Amino acid sequence: MSSTSQKSTLIELRGDLVRAALCIGRFHAPCQIEPDRLLVMADPALSAALSDLGLALTPVDEGFVPSDLPASCTPARRVVTHGSHATEEDEDGEADLPSGPSSNA
Repeated sequence: MSSTSQKSTLIELRGDLVRAALCIGRFHAPCQIEPDRLLVMADPALSAALSDLGLALTPVDEGFVPSDLPASCTPARRVVTHGSHATEEDEDGEADLPSGPSSNA
Protein backbone atom coordinates (compact mmCIF):
# COMPACT_ATOMS: atom_id res chain seq x y z
CA MET A 1 0.00 0.00 0.00
CA SER A 2 1.05 3.56 -0.59
CA SER A 3 2.27 5.45 2.48
CA THR A 4 0.34 8.66 1.82
CA SER A 5 -3.17 9.04 3.12
CA GLN A 6 -5.57 11.73 2.03
CA LYS A 7 -8.91 12.45 3.71
CA SER A 8 -11.72 12.41 1.18
CA THR A 9 -15.28 11.31 0.57
CA LEU A 10 -15.22 7.61 -0.12
CA ILE A 11 -17.65 4.79 -0.69
CA GLU A 12 -17.34 1.85 1.69
CA LEU A 13 -18.35 -1.47 0.15
CA ARG A 14 -19.47 -4.56 2.01
CA GLY A 15 -20.98 -7.76 0.71
CA ASP A 16 -19.60 -9.83 -2.16
CA LEU A 17 -16.16 -8.21 -2.26
CA VAL A 18 -14.92 -10.37 -5.14
CA ARG A 19 -17.71 -9.13 -7.42
CA ALA A 20 -17.11 -5.60 -6.13
CA ALA A 21 -13.38 -5.84 -6.90
CA LEU A 22 -14.08 -7.10 -10.42
CA CYS A 23 -16.46 -4.19 -11.04
CA ILE A 24 -13.98 -1.66 -9.62
CA GLY A 25 -11.27 -3.13 -11.84
CA ARG A 26 -13.40 -2.64 -14.95
CA PHE A 27 -13.58 1.05 -14.04
CA HIS A 28 -9.79 1.15 -13.40
CA ALA A 29 -10.60 2.90 -10.12
CA PRO A 30 -8.16 3.02 -7.19
CA CYS A 31 -9.27 0.85 -4.28
CA GLN A 32 -8.26 0.38 -0.65
CA ILE A 33 -8.49 -3.32 0.17
CA GLU A 34 -9.28 -4.45 3.71
CA PRO A 35 -10.34 -7.90 4.98
CA ASP A 36 -14.02 -7.00 5.46
CA ARG A 37 -14.54 -4.04 3.12
CA LEU A 38 -13.31 -2.10 0.10
CA LEU A 39 -13.01 1.68 -0.13
CA VAL A 40 -13.22 3.61 -3.40
CA MET A 41 -13.38 7.29 -4.29
CA ALA A 42 -16.95 8.53 -4.65
CA ASP A 43 -17.95 8.33 -8.33
CA PRO A 44 -21.56 8.34 -9.57
CA ALA A 45 -21.07 5.85 -12.43
CA LEU A 46 -19.06 3.40 -10.31
CA SER A 47 -21.54 3.73 -7.42
CA ALA A 48 -24.44 2.95 -9.75
CA ALA A 49 -22.68 -0.15 -11.12
CA LEU A 50 -21.82 -1.38 -7.63
CA SER A 51 -25.34 -0.72 -6.40
CA ASP A 52 -26.73 -2.75 -9.33
CA LEU A 53 -24.69 -5.70 -8.01
CA GLY A 54 -26.61 -5.49 -4.72
CA LEU A 55 -23.66 -4.33 -2.63
CA ALA A 56 -24.03 -2.22 0.51
CA LEU A 57 -22.58 1.23 -0.26
CA THR A 58 -21.94 3.68 2.58
CA PRO A 59 -20.42 7.16 2.14
CA VAL A 60 -17.54 7.74 4.59
CA ASP A 61 -15.03 10.55 5.21
CA GLU A 62 -11.68 9.07 6.17
CA GLY A 63 -8.14 8.57 4.97
CA PHE A 64 -7.65 6.75 1.68
CA VAL A 65 -4.62 4.57 0.98
CA PRO A 66 -5.30 2.73 -2.29
CA SER A 67 -3.60 -0.56 -3.00
CA ASP A 68 -0.59 -0.56 -5.33
CA LEU A 69 -1.78 -3.78 -7.00
CA PRO A 70 -3.56 -2.75 -10.21
CA ALA A 71 -0.99 -2.12 -12.96
CA SER A 72 2.22 -2.09 -10.98
CA CYS A 73 2.10 -5.79 -10.06
CA THR A 74 1.16 -7.19 -13.42
CA PRO A 75 3.74 -7.64 -16.17
CA ALA A 76 3.44 -5.67 -19.37
CA ARG A 77 1.05 -7.34 -21.75
CA ARG A 78 2.65 -8.92 -24.79
CA VAL A 79 0.71 -9.60 -27.96
CA VAL A 80 1.93 -12.46 -30.10
CA THR A 81 0.57 -13.19 -33.54
CA HIS A 82 0.89 -16.61 -35.06
CA GLY A 83 1.53 -16.99 -38.76
CA SER A 84 1.44 -20.05 -40.92
CA HIS A 85 4.27 -22.50 -40.36
CA ALA A 86 4.09 -23.76 -43.94
CA THR A 87 7.02 -23.00 -46.22
CA GLU A 88 7.39 -22.82 -49.96
CA GLU A 89 10.40 -23.84 -51.99
CA ASP A 90 11.63 -21.43 -54.61
CA GLU A 91 13.53 -22.22 -57.83
CA ASP A 92 16.83 -23.06 -56.13
CA GLY A 93 15.19 -25.56 -53.78
CA GLU A 94 15.56 -23.42 -50.63
CA ALA A 95 12.59 -22.96 -48.37
CA ASP A 96 11.26 -19.43 -48.01
CA LEU A 97 9.58 -18.35 -44.83
CA PRO A 98 6.22 -16.69 -45.32
CA SER A 99 6.43 -12.93 -45.48
CA GLY A 100 3.85 -10.61 -43.98
CA PRO A 101 0.87 -11.48 -41.83
CA SER A 102 -1.10 -14.61 -42.57
CA SER A 103 -4.81 -15.21 -42.36
CA ASN A 104 -6.81 -17.75 -40.42
CA ALA A 105 -9.37 -17.83 -43.23
